[in-house]
Amino acid sequence: MIKIAIRWQNTCRPTLQIRNVPEELYQMLIEKSREEHRSITQQALVELKISLERVKRDKSREYLEELRTAQVPTLPDDIHFALMIRQLRDSH
Repeated sequence: MIKIAIRWQNTCRPTLQIRNVPEELYQMLIEKSREEHRSITQQALVELKISLERVKRDKSREYLEELRTAQVPTLPDDIHFALMIRQLRDSH
C-alpha cells in the first residue's frame, strides 16, 4: 500500500510525501531520473504531471468520441414551422 501525505510549508507550496513505494517502481524512477539528469524528486513531479495530463487528455478524447457517436434526434420533414408559429400567435 502506498501512503501519500501532503503538507503546506512556509513557501506556500505543498509538499508531497509518498511512503511504501514498491521497489520496482522506485528503481524505475531512479533510472528515469538519471536518464533525464534530474533529481528523483524532480523526476517524480514530471512523471506525475505527465500522468495526470494524459488522464485529462484521455477523458477529453472519450467525451469527444461520445459526442461524435451520439444519436442526434432529427425532425420529420413534414413539419411546417410557419403554420405552427401562426397557430401559436393566433392562440394568444
